[in-house]
Amino acid sequence: MTLHLGTIAISIGGSLTLSFAGVLSFWQWWLKKKISARVDEETQKNLAEFHQSLDKEQRRFQNELDKKLEDHKSMLQRASSEAQFDYQRRIQDFNFYASRKHETYPEVYKKILEAESNLLQIYGVKYYPDFNQWSANEIEQNLSESRVPQVQITSIIQIWNANKQKAIQELTNLYNRIEKNRAYDSFFLAKNTWLLSSLYLSENANKLCEVLFQNLASYMALIQYPSSNGSHQRQQFEQVIKNQMDKISTLFKKELSAGYYNEESPPEERQ
Repeated sequence: MTLHLGTIAISIGGSLTLSFAGVLSFWQWWLKKKISARVDEETQKNLAEFHQSLDKEQRRFQNELDKKLEDHKSMLQRASSEAQFDYQRRIQDFNFYASRKHETYPEVYKKILEAESNLLQIYGVKYYPDFNQWSANEIEQNLSESRVPQVQITSIIQIWNANKQKAIQELTNLYNRIEKNRAYDSFFLAKNTWLLSSLYLSENANKLCEVLFQNLASYMALIQYPSSNGSHQRQQFEQVIKNQMDKISTLFKKELSAGYYNEESPPEERQ
């Protein structure tokens, strides 16, 4: 073994000589390699664990996403089904309403027209049957068809057999009362028909009908309780009633036309 300044030499069998610096370098290299290997091993292990955790988290996230997408899809399907059901229901409701509306307007107008005609006819031109050509049996049959009480029919037949002209006067008076009662009945029938059908009429149509029935009721009062100037008042009411019937007829026709399905009433009627 030979010692030099700053150098340590080791001789092995006279063939291998290592300096201290070389040994130190070797150990440094070897330690670095071991440390590097250990670090690489730890890193690989950590990376593997990280990838496993990442894969697990990714699968969990994907499962949650798939579930949420499926829930959202189901919700959209339910919403679509509900919307389709609601749309079909609305279509059915509209079809029913439109159909009922087209049935209601003519029905109400017919009853109003009958009431107006029957009431105004009370003081109009009258046509009576030729009672002179009737027999007692025909009188009884016609009065029964007019729903005259049997007691009254029997009384008229007795008068007929005793005094034909007096019986004819009784028949004339009776037919006048029947005509008035028929007119009153048609008024109340028309008013009830309107009230029960007002849901399918427009606001303007209901207002016109309300005013008309008020005037018809006033006209009936003049018939039941005549006054000294009753004739003049009746003529005034008759003109007012006819004008209102013209307005109702015009409005009903317009509101039944196809162009006003989505409107309360025609534009010119709302002004």
